[in-house]
Amino acid sequence: MTDEKPREMYLWSGTLSVFSAKVRIAAREKGLAIEIRDLPWTRAHQWGDKPAALLAVSPRGEVPVLVDGDLAVFDSTIINEYLEERLPGTSLMPSDAAGRAKCRMWEELADDMLARALPVLVREVYLKPQGAPRDETALADARAAAARYHRRLEEALGGQDYLCRAFSLADIGNFLAVAFCRTLGAPPDDGLAHLAAWFQRVAERPVVKDELDAITRASAAA
Repeated sequence: MTDEKPREMYLWSGTLSVFSAKVRIAAREKGLAIEIRDLPWTRAHQWGDKPAALLAVSPRGEVPVLVDGDLAVFDSTIINEYLEERLPGTSLMPSDAAGRAKCRMWEELADDMLARALPVLVREVYLKPQGAPRDETALADARAAAARYHRRLEEALGGQDYLCRAFSLADIGNFLAVAFCRTLGAPPDDGLAHLAAWFQRVAERPVVKDELDAITRASAAA
Protein backbone atom coordinates (compact mmCIF):
# COMPACT_ATOMS: atom_id res chain seq x y z
CA MET A 1 0.00 0.00 0.00
CA THR A 2 1.32 3.45 -0.92
CA ASP A 3 1.97 5.76 2.03
CA GLU A 4 -0.06 8.92 2.27
CA LYS A 5 1.56 12.05 0.93
CA PRO A 6 3.40 13.79 3.77
CA ARG A 7 2.31 17.23 4.88
CA GLU A 8 5.45 18.88 3.50
CA MET A 9 6.69 18.17 0.00
CA TYR A 10 8.41 20.81 -2.12
CA LEU A 11 10.82 21.13 -5.01
CA TRP A 12 13.89 23.34 -5.11
CA SER A 13 13.86 24.43 -8.72
CA GLY A 14 14.97 27.02 -11.24
CA THR A 15 12.74 28.20 -14.07
CA LEU A 16 15.65 28.15 -16.53
CA SER A 17 17.02 24.82 -15.27
CA VAL A 18 16.18 22.22 -17.91
CA PHE A 19 16.54 19.44 -15.34
CA SER A 20 14.13 21.21 -13.00
CA ALA A 21 11.73 21.54 -15.91
CA LYS A 22 11.76 17.76 -16.32
CA VAL A 23 10.46 17.35 -12.78
CA ARG A 24 7.96 20.20 -12.96
CA ILE A 25 6.39 18.78 -16.12
CA ALA A 26 6.33 15.21 -14.80
CA ALA A 27 4.74 16.25 -11.51
CA ARG A 28 1.98 18.23 -13.21
CA GLU A 29 1.36 15.53 -15.81
CA LYS A 30 0.88 13.13 -12.89
CA GLY A 31 -1.60 15.52 -11.31
CA LEU A 32 0.62 16.33 -8.31
CA ALA A 33 0.45 19.77 -6.71
CA ILE A 34 3.97 20.14 -5.35
CA GLU A 35 5.16 23.44 -3.91
CA ILE A 36 7.88 24.98 -6.08
CA ARG A 37 10.70 26.96 -4.47
CA ASP A 38 12.40 28.66 -7.40
CA LEU A 39 15.89 30.13 -7.28
CA PRO A 40 16.28 33.53 -8.97
CA TRP A 41 18.50 33.70 -12.06
CA THR A 42 20.04 36.50 -14.10
CA ARG A 43 22.56 36.56 -16.92
CA ALA A 44 24.88 38.72 -14.84
CA HIS A 45 24.88 36.59 -11.69
CA GLN A 46 23.38 33.34 -12.98
CA TRP A 47 22.24 31.38 -9.88
CA GLY A 48 23.87 33.86 -7.49
CA ASP A 49 24.04 33.06 -3.78
CA LYS A 50 22.19 29.84 -3.10
CA PRO A 51 20.05 29.62 0.05
CA ALA A 52 21.52 27.70 2.96
CA ALA A 53 18.36 25.61 3.06
CA LEU A 54 19.05 24.36 -0.48
CA LEU A 55 22.73 23.67 0.20
CA ALA A 56 21.73 21.68 3.27
CA VAL A 57 19.79 19.16 1.16
CA SER A 58 21.69 19.27 -2.17
CA PRO A 59 25.06 17.50 -2.05
CA ARG A 60 26.03 19.09 -5.38
CA GLY A 61 24.53 22.48 -4.63
CA GLU A 62 22.29 22.10 -7.66
CA VAL A 63 18.60 22.07 -8.50
CA PRO A 64 16.34 20.20 -8.67
CA VAL A 65 15.99 18.70 -5.20
CA LEU A 66 12.73 17.22 -3.96
CA VAL A 67 12.13 17.39 -0.22
CA ASP A 68 9.57 14.87 1.01
CA GLY A 69 9.33 15.11 4.78
CA ASP A 70 12.73 14.06 6.12
CA LEU A 71 13.93 12.76 2.75
CA ALA A 72 15.77 14.91 0.19
CA VAL A 73 16.07 13.46 -3.33
CA PHE A 74 18.43 15.01 -5.88
CA ASP A 75 18.89 14.38 -9.64
CA SER A 76 15.92 14.87 -11.96
CA THR A 77 15.80 11.26 -13.14
CA ILE A 78 15.86 9.87 -9.61
CA ILE A 79 13.23 12.40 -8.49
CA ASN A 80 10.87 11.48 -11.32
CA GLU A 81 11.22 7.77 -10.66
CA TYR A 82 10.71 8.37 -6.94
CA LEU A 83 7.47 10.27 -7.67
CA GLU A 84 6.39 7.44 -9.97
CA GLU A 85 6.80 4.93 -7.13
CA ARG A 86 5.81 7.15 -4.20
CA LEU A 87 2.71 8.84 -5.66
CA PRO A 88 1.72 6.82 -8.73
CA GLY A 89 -1.20 8.95 -9.97
CA THR A 90 -1.05 9.07 -13.78
CA SER A 91 1.75 6.72 -14.75
CA LEU A 92 4.61 8.06 -16.86
CA MET A 93 6.43 4.75 -17.17
CA PRO A 94 5.50 1.62 -19.14
CA SER A 95 4.01 -1.22 -17.13
CA ASP A 96 6.40 -3.94 -18.35
CA ALA A 97 10.07 -4.36 -17.42
CA ALA A 98 11.34 -4.12 -20.99
CA GLY A 99 9.31 -0.98 -21.62
CA ARG A 100 10.60 0.65 -18.43
CA ALA A 101 14.17 -0.18 -19.40
CA LYS A 102 13.64 1.37 -22.82
CA CYS A 103 12.13 4.47 -21.24
CA ARG A 104 15.07 4.81 -18.85
CA MET A 105 17.59 4.42 -21.68
CA TRP A 106 15.90 7.12 -23.75
CA GLU A 107 15.87 9.47 -20.79
CA GLU A 108 19.56 8.75 -20.19
CA LEU A 109 20.32 9.63 -23.81
CA ALA A 110 18.51 12.94 -23.37
CA ASP A 111 20.41 13.71 -20.17
CA ASP A 112 23.69 12.83 -21.86
CA MET A 113 22.87 15.16 -24.73
CA LEU A 114 22.01 17.95 -22.31
CA ALA A 115 25.14 17.40 -20.23
CA ARG A 116 27.51 17.42 -23.24
CA ALA A 117 26.05 19.96 -25.67
CA LEU A 118 23.85 22.27 -23.60
CA PRO A 119 26.64 23.89 -21.53
CA VAL A 120 28.50 24.81 -24.73
CA LEU A 121 25.40 26.21 -26.42
CA VAL A 122 24.37 28.19 -23.34
CA ARG A 123 27.87 29.62 -22.88
CA GLU A 124 28.51 30.51 -26.51
CA VAL A 125 25.04 31.47 -27.75
CA TYR A 126 23.13 32.73 -24.72
CA LEU A 127 25.57 34.09 -22.18
CA LYS A 128 28.20 35.76 -24.34
CA PRO A 129 27.46 39.42 -25.14
CA GLN A 130 26.48 40.20 -28.72
CA GLY A 131 29.60 40.65 -30.84
CA ALA A 132 31.88 38.77 -28.44
CA PRO A 133 34.08 36.11 -30.08
CA ARG A 134 32.73 32.58 -29.91
CA ASP A 135 34.48 29.26 -29.66
CA GLU A 136 33.48 28.09 -33.12
CA THR A 137 35.16 24.69 -32.71
CA ALA A 138 33.21 23.92 -29.56
CA LEU A 139 30.02 25.18 -31.18
CA ALA A 140 30.55 23.00 -34.25
CA ASP A 141 31.11 19.94 -32.07
CA ALA A 142 27.96 20.66 -30.02
CA ARG A 143 25.87 21.19 -33.14
CA ALA A 144 27.20 17.98 -34.70
CA ALA A 145 26.30 16.06 -31.53
CA ALA A 146 22.82 17.59 -31.63
CA ALA A 147 22.39 16.61 -35.29
CA ARG A 148 23.34 12.98 -34.56
CA TYR A 149 20.94 12.94 -31.64
CA HIS A 150 18.09 14.37 -33.72
CA ARG A 151 18.61 11.76 -36.43
CA ARG A 152 18.49 9.01 -33.82
CA LEU A 153 15.17 10.35 -32.53
CA GLU A 154 13.82 10.54 -36.08
CA GLU A 155 14.62 6.87 -36.65
CA ALA A 156 13.10 5.80 -33.32
CA LEU A 157 9.89 7.78 -33.85
CA GLY A 158 9.08 6.32 -37.25
CA GLY A 159 5.52 5.00 -37.13
CA GLN A 160 4.78 5.81 -33.48
CA ASP A 161 3.44 8.80 -31.59
CA TYR A 162 5.79 8.58 -28.59
CA LEU A 163 9.14 7.04 -27.76
CA CYS A 164 7.71 4.32 -25.50
CA ARG A 165 4.24 3.84 -27.05
CA ALA A 166 2.39 6.10 -24.58
CA PHE A 167 3.56 9.52 -23.37
CA SER A 168 6.27 8.94 -20.77
CA LEU A 169 9.25 10.36 -18.91
CA ALA A 170 11.29 9.56 -22.02
CA ASP A 171 9.26 12.06 -24.06
CA ILE A 172 9.58 14.76 -21.39
CA GLY A 173 13.36 14.56 -21.19
CA ASN A 174 13.93 14.32 -24.92
CA PHE A 175 11.42 17.03 -25.74
CA LEU A 176 13.26 19.45 -23.45
CA ALA A 177 16.59 18.49 -24.98
CA VAL A 178 15.29 19.21 -28.48
CA ALA A 179 13.54 22.41 -27.36
CA PHE A 180 16.69 23.85 -25.78
CA CYS A 181 18.79 22.86 -28.81
CA ARG A 182 16.32 24.64 -31.08
CA THR A 183 16.40 27.78 -28.96
CA LEU A 184 20.20 27.82 -28.74
CA GLY A 185 21.04 27.51 -32.42
CA ALA A 186 21.17 23.73 -32.91
CA PRO A 187 17.71 22.88 -34.31
CA PRO A 188 16.85 19.59 -36.03
CA ASP A 189 17.62 19.46 -39.72
CA ASP A 190 14.77 20.05 -42.15
CA GLY A 191 13.14 16.86 -43.36
CA LEU A 192 13.02 15.01 -40.04
CA ALA A 193 9.26 14.62 -40.33
CA HIS A 194 8.70 12.11 -37.54
CA LEU A 195 10.70 14.22 -35.10
CA ALA A 196 8.86 17.39 -36.13
CA ALA A 197 5.44 15.77 -35.68
CA TRP A 198 6.39 14.33 -32.28
CA PHE A 199 7.78 17.67 -31.11
CA GLN A 200 4.56 19.45 -32.07
CA ARG A 201 2.46 16.73 -30.44
CA VAL A 202 4.29 17.07 -27.11
CA ALA A 203 4.40 20.88 -27.31
CA GLU A 204 0.61 21.00 -27.57
CA ARG A 205 0.11 19.25 -24.23
CA PRO A 206 -1.24 21.93 -21.85
CA VAL A 207 1.31 21.25 -19.10
CA VAL A 208 4.20 21.37 -21.55
CA LYS A 209 2.90 24.53 -23.20
CA ASP A 210 2.60 26.28 -19.83
CA GLU A 211 6.14 25.27 -18.94
CA LEU A 212 7.59 26.48 -22.25
CA ASP A 213 5.78 29.79 -21.86
CA ALA A 214 7.26 30.24 -18.37
CA ILE A 215 10.76 29.39 -19.61
CA THR A 216 10.42 31.84 -22.51
CA ARG A 217 9.32 34.65 -20.20
CA ALA A 218 12.14 33.96 -17.74
CA SER A 219 14.70 33.85 -20.52
CA ALA A 220 13.54 37.16 -21.96
CA ALA A 221 13.56 38.82 -18.55
CA ALA A 222 17.01 37.56 -17.62
